[in-house]
Amino acid sequence: MRSVIAIAGIALRAAVRSRMVLTLLLALATVVPAIAFTARGDGTAMGQVQVLLTYSLGACGMILSLATLWSACAAVSLEIENHQIHLLVAKPVSRWQIWLGKWVGLMTLNALLLLLAGAAVAGILHYKTRPILIGAEESARIRENVLNARREIAPQPFDVRGAAVAALRRAVNENRISVQEVEAELANAIRILNITTNSAHRGAGTVWTFELPAHIPSGPVVLEYMGDSGTVDREEIPVLWSVGTPANPRVRSIEQPVVPGARRTLELPREALAGTRALSVECFNAASRDVTIFFKPEGGLRLLLPGGGFASNLARALLLQWISLGLLAALGISAGSVFSMPVAALSAISLILARQVTLFLNTVTEGGGPSIAERDSGWFMHAFETFSRAVYHVFTSLGRPLESASALERISQGVQVPWSEVARMAGVSIGVFALILFVVGAALLSRREVALPE
Repeated sequence: MRSVIAIAGIALRAAVRSRMVLTLLLALATVVPAIAFTARGDGTAMGQVQVLLTYSLGACGMILSLATLWSACAAVSLEIENHQIHLLVAKPVSRWQIWLGKWVGLMTLNALLLLLAGAAVAGILHYKTRPILIGAEESARIRENVLNARREIAPQPFDVRGAAVAALRRAVNENRISVQEVEAELANAIRILNITTNSAHRGAGTVWTFELPAHIPSGPVVLEYMGDSGTVDREEIPVLWSVGTPANPRVRSIEQPVVPGARRTLELPREALAGTRALSVECFNAASRDVTIFFKPEGGLRLLLPGGGFASNLARALLLQWISLGLLAALGISAGSVFSMPVAALSAISLILARQVTLFLNTVTEGGGPSIAERDSGWFMHAFETFSRAVYHVFTSLGRPLESASALERISQGVQVPWSEVARMAGVSIGVFALILFVVGAALLSRREVALPE
């Protein structure tokens, strides 16, 4: 272990000598204040704070991601090309210790830089949200809705699979689709029913159920929602919200309209939550015109309960960024252990771009993958579609464990980033993917000739 720590120290000193640290510090010191004092958001103080949190931390993550990937690719490959690694391999150290030492050095540097960036953001937020600057009422509102860590609870999903299967069976009996098409159409039928069950037609309502914890801390309980009408106009739609229990769903009713495309909040009365573990929320569409309100099955509604403090929430968001940087560092070092610097960087960036393209396809196709060939296309297009779908599903399967809700979006909305997500991402990104890259990279590095001049 001493060898690993020594190599990590060498990597840190090399980074300082290459002026990389100074460049990153200057970049972070420029970006964070620039966003803090130029961002306007929606023109309100709360909007400015949300923009500051999202874009300053996002910019820091982007800068560190690019620097980490480039430095990781160069950590081994450039030392081999410049014959500097001879000083290490001539000593009694294993190749896996070289790989791990480089990774620990980069992770230590990233931890220090993220700590400085987080401290700078927290300091600027404290300055910009002072009561003397924006008023006591606005300052309290920001600390309650943004500089907070409210616990997020999603409604129980509707069970629509049975209804989807029944609908497809009727379609087969009526000869509208063939038996062979049932499996392919099932996912689409479930998606359509999810949209239908999460909508409220004029003069009708939809009821969601939320499971509550045994104890709810003191503080406001908020229902956050965002609906859409599917129409061009953005005229607000009158809605009657009712809260209660599944047995008594209308303990209290509150009138508050839905503005299509706008996220709104509704503070719920605490008495409606007393003595129950299941909260019922009904949205009744009271519009006089023929319009339907649609809520996204995921993220359309959520319950926000009082949680922890902002400082610990910011720390968890920074930890998630640090974990993602650890995976990038592992990818870059492994690529640099096999290829020269330009090839290593190109290979690592290509894998990341392939993953991003997969995410894009997953979004635009609702998880169904790319569809290229038509029914009357030739064999070549069908073969190409089969190959494309296979590649798509491989990247989707490999990247699915790395998917998580955006920490930056949640922290800017005062929503808690749970420790369970941090632990899960650490286990998957570092304990699985980075470990695989470590084993592969160290094995390939041990087979590479590095001790003789080229």
